[in-house]
Amino acid sequence: MKKLYTLISLVFILGLIQTLAAQNTIYVQGHTKKNGTYVQPHYKTSPNNTKLDNFSTKPNINPYTGQTGTIVVPQSNLFSQPSFTTPNSNSSDSEYEDVATQCLGLTRAGNQCRRMTKNASGYCYQHE
Repeated sequence: MKKLYTLISLVFILGLIQTLAAQNTIYVQGHTKKNGTYVQPHYKTSPNNTKLDNFSTKPNINPYTGQTGTIVVPQSNLFSQPSFTTPNSNSSDSEYEDVATQCLGLTRAGNQCRRMTKNASGYCYQHE
């Protein structure tokens, strides 16, 4: 009886994981790029602030193709959140760290630009 309960629990958990994976995917229709290259229809992960759940990130497995991800994400690039600089308690205002922040500009779709910038204005080259 205990083995049956364990088996049912395992099947339930695997089904839940598959359902969650399906909720985080987007179907991309086949299309032609500006340079004339045709892109086959495919699934991709929903855009978010992390690269850890992308199908192409190691060790994730693409549930549609069965292929293991190959891209290793460096620790510094795990999250694409804006970075902010803060002065040390012993430093003057002119001694801020030289850190890039996410561009404050908006795309045509109304989303925040994903480019990083070190400009004091907070905008990348395209949105200045």
